[in-house]
Order: sequence, then C-alpha cells, then structure tokens
Amino acid sequence: MELWSRPVRLKQQDGKWAWIDTRLTSQGGVIKPKLTKAPLTFSAGGNTQPLAKISTGEGRSLALSWPSPLPPPALSGGTATYTDAAGPGADLVLTALAAGFRYDIVVRRRPDQPLDLTLPPTLTGLVPTADGHTITDTRARPALLASRPRVPAGPGRTKASRPG
Repeated sequence: MELWSRPVRLKQQDGKWAWIDTRLTSQGGVIKPKLTKAPLTFSAGGNTQPLAKISTGEGRSLALSWPSPLPPPALSGGTATYTDAAGPGADLVLTALAAGFRYDIVVRRRPDQPLDLTLPPTLTGLVPTADGHTITDTRARPALLASRPRVPAGPGRTKASRPG
C-alpha cells in the first residue's frame, strides 16, 4: 500500500489514472500547470487577466488581482517568478500545488518604503465566511481554504512578524 498526505494522481475521462504534474507552461495567453486537481491559471504578464485564478467546478472560482501590470514571469517547474513586481528588489512568486496555489513576496533588498500589498479577490459562486479563511459555495459547504498571511524571519531579523 502507498499513502500520501495530499492528492498525487487524478482519474482521467478515459478512466485511467495520471500523476499530478504542477510544472507550468504557457497556454493561450495564461500560465497553467500540466495537471492539478483544480483548474488553475496564473498571469502571463501585463494586466489583461487576474494574477491567479482557481476554479472549484460548476462555474465557481476565486481570482486574485494585482495592483499593477506584471512583467512576464520566469517559469521553473511549478513556480512563476515575477521579478520586481512588488517593487524594486521584491519579487512575486506563485507556486502551483496539487490542489491549489501559494503566493510569496521575496524581498531581495530592504525596500525604501513599507510594502503595502492588497490582493483583491473576485469570487464567482463562492462566499467568504466570517473568519476570512474559509470560502464556501452558495450552500455553505467549504470550497476553498486560505491561510493567514505571515512574514517569516530572514537574514538580519530576529523574529517573525505578522501583519494586522
């Protein structure tokens, strides 16, 4: 028996099983992973589409916007890096996961002014709950989970801080 803590294979329409493959490719003006549990797209740069969009089926989706036009990303495996997207020396990094995605801001040098980033969500057929970390469908069934933003300690810092 083999066990995994997260999805690793998906049943295809022909009944066969395929391994999840989060490697990113450019397709039709967006960036997509090869095979994930939930349909997922990332921005190919510019400002014609959302930063990231994940669908949960039946027309339900969550899309995050970015406050300014994005440069074309550098792709490496399941990661898209938008160099200097969060300001000089601060990169936006999106990572495709088997059943979702993660975004990180990688600060390569101390910013001249505080970073103030808001990623407004657009929900279609979904509703946020009062805790702000669970997104339900219109029947109040959990559809997506969001983690609380965090800033880990790094070089030159002694402890982690948390916004808000």
